[in-house]
Amino acid sequence: MIRCFFYGTLLDDATRRRAAGRAVAVEPAWLDDHIVLRARRRLYPIIVKRAGARAEGALSEPLDEAAVAALTRYEGDEYRVVEVTVATAAGPVAAQMFAPLPGRIQPTGTRWRLETWRAAKRKTTAR
Repeated sequence: MIRCFFYGTLLDDATRRRAAGRAVAVEPAWLDDHIVLRARRRLYPIIVKRAGARAEGALSEPLDEAAVAALTRYEGDEYRVVEVTVATAAGPVAAQMFAPLPGRIQPTGTRWRLETWRAAKRKTTAR
């Protein structure tokens, strides 16, 4: 069983359920010395290292291989799985995270916000 750290679109319950093929419970978690930024020319985010920053996110319940495979398909070929240790209220936890492949996606200087993404997503699906 694998736990995943989510920091972007998978923080949205409906998106996470659709991507994993089932409901996935999460708890608050964060990754120190990282920041979540908007990706250039995309609605979704990327996570990058930044000393002193904190990337807020969520830690999944333990997931089976089928759910992780489904999430990997959702993330696509611009991301790779990396091992991280995230902080939670109960202490540090080992997890996997989808990180951008170097050079594939460029960050903007703007923090990514879930609510902004949700609003933009509503606009694009309403057309």
